[in-house]
Amino acid sequence: MKFGLFSTLSYTSEVDWHEHYSKFVKEVQYAEELGYDTYWVSEHHGSGYGTIPTDAVIAATLLASTRKIRIGSAVVNLPFSNPVRVAEEWAYLDAVSGGRVDLGVGRGYSPGEFQLMNADPNVSREVFAECLEVILGVWRNRNFSYSGKYYNFPETEILPRPVQRPHPPVYVAALSPETFELVGKHGLNILTTPSLMGMDGLKSAITSAARHLVTESGRTPESIDFPIQLIMHLAPTKEEAYKVADEPLNWYFDRVLTKVPGGKGNAAKSYEFYQTIAQNTASGAVSLDALNENGVAVIGTAEEALKRLEDLRDTINLKQVMLWMNFGGINHEHVKRSMKIFAEEVMPHLRNTKTPVPKAFRAEPAHS
Repeated sequence: MKFGLFSTLSYTSEVDWHEHYSKFVKEVQYAEELGYDTYWVSEHHGSGYGTIPTDAVIAATLLASTRKIRIGSAVVNLPFSNPVRVAEEWAYLDAVSGGRVDLGVGRGYSPGEFQLMNADPNVSREVFAECLEVILGVWRNRNFSYSGKYYNFPETEILPRPVQRPHPPVYVAALSPETFELVGKHGLNILTTPSLMGMDGLKSAITSAARHLVTESGRTPESIDFPIQLIMHLAPTKEEAYKVADEPLNWYFDRVLTKVPGGKGNAAKSYEFYQTIAQNTASGAVSLDALNENGVAVIGTAEEALKRLEDLRDTINLKQVMLWMNFGGINHEHVKRSMKIFAEEVMPHLRNTKTPVPKAFRAEPAHS
């Protein structure tokens, strides 16, 4: 199993912006020191929910400040970007770092961000599909031309070329059947999170996606990778973990439910799933017990974190986890302590373990 960290770098109160970003660089350096494999960053616009406007820019800073840890995007919102520029920027980052980048891509979801970026959420699925084809096309071919509904250009070679072959690993954020088809078509993998659906719902979606990739795309079950983003805060006792995480988690869920489609008003076409989630999520203060029970978060001790990840390893063959410890403006020192506890008390038990691929990944279940 591989271990990563994740952050939107939230802004919850007035800060010294230089210190805000300097602390984050130090956090990533500390992650490298502790032996984490990857640090994933997330693009957001127009609110304190996230203060990383461009993944590539902060990735360049982090790569220059570290030596071993991989830096990933989770995710670059392709409808907000020119796909050729994305391909060029991440090829440069791959080259300058000696192959230490992972590219996560998505189509975005926040109505406010679509408005700020002058993008149309109603056509985001089509735009995303074309963007992905362009990025993979210019990476996988020395000379590549494209003629689509939204993007057109003559035969072109982008420079620099990625140093990873055939290109940096590419992950797609989504769990819809339409996206499964794209993932299968291009031989990619999927980024997932239980944050708004619960772990049982996520396990079911992952199993369905795995079957689809096997039966429709010819993938082997062993090749399928579903890195899971998991909110986590660890402390010496569960009571202390609850005390530290309570306010930041309430801040996070208060913000995220105003950002998803349908959180305020109706959702755009093809985002109805988010509206259902928003409508079904209870208002008011979140319950840390409920978050733990539903698998949305792990707030507690190293023992509880190990138990949760062992279950995910055994039931859905979890190969990578993205731990969201820097959430909701949580104190920097508390984040570092949680990172250290996980690295010293959980990682060693999971680093080199292997389990059989679940039978449910291999074919559709028998019907009675």
